[in-house]
Amino acid sequence: MSYYAGDDPDVAKPWFMRKTVWVAAVILFCLVVLGLGVFTYLGMKRIPEIGGGITIEADPDTRIYVGEKLVGITQVSFTWEELFGDEKHEPMAVELADPASGLTNERVIDPAGSELLDSQQLSGGSSGVAGITVGSFGNRLLIRRANGELDEVFVIVINWARLNDPPRHYLLPIRVRKRERDSTVFFNHSGSSSSSGGGPGFVKAFGRSPIEIKRSWRFSAGTPPIQFADEIKSKGLWEPGGEK
Repeated sequence: MSYYAGDDPDVAKPWFMRKTVWVAAVILFCLVVLGLGVFTYLGMKRIPEIGGGITIEADPDTRIYVGEKLVGITQVSFTWEELFGDEKHEPMAVELADPASGLTNERVIDPAGSELLDSQQLSGGSSGVAGITVGSFGNRLLIRRANGELDEVFVIVINWARLNDPPRHYLLPIRVRKRERDSTVFFNHSGSSSSSGGGPGFVKAFGRSPIEIKRSWRFSAGTPPIQFADEIKSKGLWEPGGEK
């Protein structure tokens, strides 16, 4: 009587025919799939439902301040989480109960006393996607602070509204100064843009948010109000003292 070699306990089997090898391979494969699933899930949890954010851009070598804090040179960008704040971020913007109060907020005016000398409205607008509407408006202000110095500040109010939720309003006070101290360069708002788009939820698996909303503002050197041009040229503008 003859036996198939695989049935003969005295004949060693090749490694790929051993049952223990296949069992181990199946277990290893399941662990890899489980690990990839957990990794993908945790990665998707870190991706915000609403991506994008805001960008502030100015002429080269221009210091950009939010309030009195230096946040960058020439161009800065913030996600919505950085702007509004969450468990990981202190808010860059100030939430307002009344949008009109943005012009009198202490991050705009000098708490010791300020006089509004000139105001120019900024272009605004709104866009929406997937039940979310984001709009903005603002003003360019020229203020005389309590110490007599001139202070130029751009007041941007961002309106954030989600379907079935009351709208919320956020203040973003922007100051731009040329690189040198005691800057004599006056800035004007030179443009803004917005974009929005939506997609299916599974795009998170590819590292993208299903909703993208972006807004940007640009500021360029310009001509100051004629009645203050000589003073700005000779004395410059007030300089915030914050550090990056």
